[in-house]
Amino acid sequence: MSKPTFYVHIGLDGSEGPEWFRSVSTEIENLGFRGVFLADSLGSKGEPLIPLTGFALSSSKLSVGTCVYVLPLRNPLFAAKQVSSIHRLSGGRFIFGVGVGWRQWEFDAVGVEYAKRGRRTDEMLGDIKTRVERGSRSL
Repeated sequence: MSKPTFYVHIGLDGSEGPEWFRSVSTEIENLGFRGVFLADSLGSKGEPLIPLTGFALSSSKLSVGTCVYVLPLRNPLFAAKQVSSIHRLSGGRFIFGVGVGWRQWEFDAVGVEYAKRGRRTDEMLGDIKTRVERGSRSL
């Protein structure tokens, strides 16, 4: 029987720097976790993909991922570029957990039509998959 695999979800307060990422990455590895995940919300501190890049570059073992990234809130081109970049910088250890979102106020805040979030997510995932498969070198 194989051993179970465990990942850890952590919260950030916005004060994290390079040494913090190195230290926490080492501690997560030492505790036996396989990766680290961050959540996403307009109400949270910072964009989750940026600190995940910090974890990816601070460890050669940990997978990094989003618990649920509210994809339809983002600009499609910027999201595709960011996901492709973190996929490449992590050496393929990026796990992209995506959701359509449920807080209408978040969509209102960024000017995205709440009722079309599902279709928008599907289209964006197709664009991101294409970009990652091409290695992020072109649109």
